[in-house]
Amino acid sequence: MLFFVILCIVQVIGLTASVGVGKSKSMKQAVNHVLMLCANLDCQDISTVTENISELNRHVNKPTEGAVTFGSCQLATFLNKQFA
Repeated sequence: MLFFVILCIVQVIGLTASVGVGKSKSMKQAVNHVLMLCANLDCQDISTVTENISELNRHVNKPTEGAVTFGSCQLATFLNKQFA
């Protein structure tokens, strides 16, 4: 007799950044974008941290967000320096 053992190897991928929503203009398009990403990665489950959040926060740097407003001339000068 032949016996076949099929192993299901668990693969865990930690995304450390937001997956984004592409060019979505609505919630439905955003959901479809994330679902497509999951399909491309062959995901079976999606999960987030719900336990030990305080412990996680001690080890993870939280990004800070800020906005910088440029006038049109300042923006053109800034872009020219960045992409020249």
